[in-house]
Amino acid sequence: MKAQNKRYILIIIAIALVIKLSLFLFAAIHAPQGKLLPDSYGYLKLSDMLTTKGVFATQNENGALTYEMFRTPGYPLFLAILNGILKIPLDGVVLLQIAMTFIMAFIVYRATLEIDQKIALLSALMWDVCERLRVPMMPFIAIISAYGWCLMIERVQKNRPGNG
Repeated sequence: MKAQNKRYILIIIAIALVIKLSLFLFAAIHAPQGKLLPDSYGYLKLSDMLTTKGVFATQNENGALTYEMFRTPGYPLFLAILNGILKIPLDGVVLLQIAMTFIMAFIVYRATLEIDQKIALLSALMWDVCERLRVPMMPFIAIISAYGWCLMIERVQKNRPGNG
């Protein structure tokens, strides 16, 4: 990795870290209710059921189980292990998720570096900053898709006969 690329990735990490920790601290101090989104309670209930009963379901007031069919068990299982079994508080789980986004940004950076150095930094930045700022998923997916499409068109044009 070139020294200039290392400097850029460190700048991206520093910017993302400042943004993420600022949002986390603001929510922890001034708006603790902001850490839980409307769907968080459902995930926490599923996590609790996984920890206490060993089933991926919810339970009504009569004790009847309703098996979950619309959510995948990954995040409730993640919460069940960290919060339910290891007793890590939810703030700690959120901090762990923040750390995981940095790991994923590095993986994205290294993977896209194999394709093109120019896009590696942009890809890491988009993953690291946009993902945590809760950029609505559909526009984010549209931007990523358009970017991939443009990259593919550029590669096809470069490989045409006569384009050297």
